[in-house]
Amino acid sequence: MRQSFLQNRNTILSIRSSLSSFGKGLRSANESSRGIVKTVNEGNVAKRKSIFEKSKLFLKRRQAVLRREQEDLVEATKVSSFVNRSPQRKIAASTKGFLGRIMDFLGTIVVGWILLNLPRIIRGVEALMEKIEAVTKVLQEWYNKVVGWFTNFNATLTQKLQELNLISFEGDKKVIEDETNTSNNALDDIIQDIEDGIDRLKNWTKETFGPKFNTSKTTEPSSFSKGNIGGGSNNRLSPSKFVNKNLGGQPQGVLELIRGAEGGYESMFPSETISGLTEMTIAEVVALQKEKLKDGRESAAVGAYQMLYPDRYVEAAGLTMSSKFTPENQDRLAQAFLAERGLTAEKAAKDPAGFAKGLAQGFAGVPVLEAMQGDVQQVERGQSYYRGVGRNKATVSPEVVEEAIKKYGESFNVEGNKPDEVSTVRRQSPNIAQSPDQNIEVPIPIPATKVAANPPPSSPYGGSDGTVAANQSGGTSLNSFIFTELQYT
Repeated sequence: MRQSFLQNRNTILSIRSSLSSFGKGLRSANESSRGIVKTVNEGNVAKRKSIFEKSKLFLKRRQAVLRREQEDLVEATKVSSFVNRSPQRKIAASTKGFLGRIMDFLGTIVVGWILLNLPRIIRGVEALMEKIEAVTKVLQEWYNKVVGWFTNFNATLTQKLQELNLISFEGDKKVIEDETNTSNNALDDIIQDIEDGIDRLKNWTKETFGPKFNTSKTTEPSSFSKGNIGGGSNNRLSPSKFVNKNLGGQPQGVLELIRGAEGGYESMFPSETISGLTEMTIAEVVALQKEKLKDGRESAAVGAYQMLYPDRYVEAAGLTMSSKFTPENQDRLAQAFLAERGLTAEKAAKDPAGFAKGLAQGFAGVPVLEAMQGDVQQVERGQSYYRGVGRNKATVSPEVVEEAIKKYGESFNVEGNKPDEVSTVRRQSPNIAQSPDQNIEVPIPIPATKVAANPPPSSPYGGSDGTVAANQSGGTSLNSFIFTELQYT
């Protein structure tokens, strides 16, 4: 029991000692806190005094800056200030920053340069304006003189053209026409004599050596087998008489015959129908033909007349490659083809047999009207001249051909056209503004040395199936050597 009391007494003594130590610590902390508060108060007082002094200095400096700015504004209103004050003084007195002072310096230099050089600049501008006025005056005088010269030139040219129009060439024209007709008639007589001599030579060989002897592979047709068109071998006219002349008469019937034998306006060999073909230009049609030929077909003949090379008759038809391939223009191309072969209304009237043969040689769908030597074999009346070449065959009857040729020839007799006498050449008046286009008739004689009685064409013909025939005999004129044929299906 006593031992327990002794332990409790020691514990209580320890607690009292700890509390005494804790009290001493609190008193020490309190003293430290009072020291800190005193130090903070003293620092605050010192800082307050420093801030107050700085504020007083800032206010003084600010007032000085404002005063200098006011002085700068007053001096800026005086021009003399830019000259009297040096840049160094301006920069030193400026209240702006570094960049602001640099801009002030540059502005001062620029303004000073302008003020010093402004009179010189004004004098230079005035001199430039005087020079511009002088140049403008010279150009105006030159323009007036040029306009006056062209006006006088146009008036003089118009006067001279009027004087030329008053000059008449009727007398010389008549003499030239008479001489040309005389020369053509003489050439025709020579050619006719040659043909008669050849006929007599043939008859003599037959009489001497018998009917089996024949020096020519081609049997010349003597007349139509049927029909009342007439015209035997003795009435045949020189082919050169009709070459490259106006068709004359009314060729609509012959054109309708050819269309009926060959195809439609939008057809293409062998049996295609090209929708919109008549809306294409001739250049586009030629390009289409070339494209079609790439597939290996025999031909790409197009249109109602199955033309193989329509571009070669564009100029003669009065068209261009940009003209549309319309039915009307196809008819014009076909007429140019007929005219180049000499298949005119006059030939239909005076030499219907020769016209029929030439038509059959130009269009494989048109039959021959009597037995003759065709392109590769003997053909009979109603057959194609190109029978035996590919699939060529006649597609109309010979009676229809005879009737069309008869009407065509009668249209020449009625109208009295003379396409063999002159060839019309278009001439444009030099004064386009005042004179319309005129037609001048120019006689074109045909040299006798270049005319053959029956020259073979050099260009191949197209057959009714689009195939090209070669080495054909016959022909109607010298131009058969140089023109390119149409091809037909």
